[in-house]
Amino acid sequence: MSSIMTPFANSNQHHLRMSFQSFLDTQQRLHWREFELWCGCPHIALDAMTTQEARQVKHQIDSRNLKVVSLTSPSMGIPYQYADTDIHGALRYFKKGIDLASYLGAGICTVNSGWGLRGEERASAWARSQNILGTLAEYAHERNVVLALESLRPDESNLVNSLDSAHQMWQEVHHPALQMMVDNIATGAVGESLQDWFDAFGTALVHMHFIDGKPWVHQIWGEGNTSLGAQIDVIRRNHYQGYLVQEIAEERFYDDPGYYDRANQLSLMPWAAMLQSQNH
Repeated sequence: MSSIMTPFANSNQHHLRMSFQSFLDTQQRLHWREFELWCGCPHIALDAMTTQEARQVKHQIDSRNLKVVSLTSPSMGIPYQYADTDIHGALRYFKKGIDLASYLGAGICTVNSGWGLRGEERASAWARSQNILGTLAEYAHERNVVLALESLRPDESNLVNSLDSAHQMWQEVHHPALQMMVDNIATGAVGESLQDWFDAFGTALVHMHFIDGKPWVHQIWGEGNTSLGAQIDVIRRNHYQGYLVQEIAEERFYDDPGYYDRANQLSLMPWAAMLQSQNH
């Protein structure tokens, strides 16, 4: 059964100063069933996770009747990134994320291009990223998981940081398990619209980090300068069927994340029923 918030899905990332159990309890209390699992400490120690620990995580989620719809392996250089010079280590780490997503029943792992080291040729870093993403796409395909590639802001990556570079990477990897996603903070930062991405990728656009912004920061809806109604109109016109993940990752949310979850929920709730009726 879908939650009252479908297709909006929450994230545990801004709960990182609370326990994982606290996040799950908040999710349950707010009747927000679906979420994207951010696999960072102290919630998930992905790199060192054992089979028994994965079972415990699944039990904690299932016992509350919650659902993981997507999974993010932290990749901003701690401990690995998608253009890492330690290709073997990066592949081992990100494969663990894919394995966990498959085990938890999440159909999507979010990915990005990583970035090149300062002073190296961009082509070298691009080749590493393409290699890692291609290898991971094949691994994910075997486990019925789709990788959803997002762009990053130009201050975060010198590789995929725009629609054009995202399209180039998508075409060069050219694997059915590598699809596309919008992070509307990254796209807004370079002046791209949601419709631009639908025009470029169509039904290959399968996932979103859908948050308000100014446009550089991850706000709850109503605090930034993005028109929620206009964004919803674009989503409806393009018959988007994926989730709209609330990656509200600003540090000021960390001390009382449940309060901001509820405030964000109140802004989104009127739109949830409309989108549910369209998708069903």
